[in-house]
Amino acid sequence: EVYLEGTLRTFDEREREIIHQRIRNIAAEIDKRLGVRIVVNISHGYPCVVNDEHLVKQAAALAREEKLQVEMLPLRTTAEDFGFYCKRYPALFYRLGVGHAAGRSHTATFSPDEGAIDPGIDFMERLARQILEQ
Repeated sequence: EVYLEGTLRTFDEREREIIHQRIRNIAAEIDKRLGVRIVVNISHGYPCVVNDEHLVKQAAALAREEKLQVEMLPLRTTAEDFGFYCKRYPALFYRLGVGHAAGRSHTATFSPDEGAIDPGIDFMERLARQILEQ
């Protein structure tokens, strides 16, 4: 008996389904060729986080207008339950910069600059008001 476990993350839900089906097909082919029994159990996990392009542009424009630093990050395969919102609504997931000295998040040594909290809240409020007023 062999147990294999892994993580699969994609940038596209359709691509994820294609990969899941390929895994099932490969397992079925191995079953047929080698006379073994493979049970495939794939948990879907969190959906992809996909930002609404218009909201990204709106948030970046407001941040620049407010003289806040904006850095567009490359795509990341972060697992995030916010992806469920993205499936239902135009959504925007962004990161509040707290300085490189803060270290890596989700570690015991993460120590963000708490001075980023108030400007972060102010920006989020201004952005929400701007979106709601449209």
